[in-house]
Amino acid sequence: MASWCDNLAAPPRVLIAPREHENPFLRVSAS
Repeated sequence: MASWCDNLAAPPRVLIAPREHENPFLRVSAS
């Protein structure tokens, strides 16, 4: 679960990257 925390610090592009299908809530964070 620490991986999504890392993504939050990364650019929005990473948030909506292939990771979005792994963690649906990442899409909400990117919005």
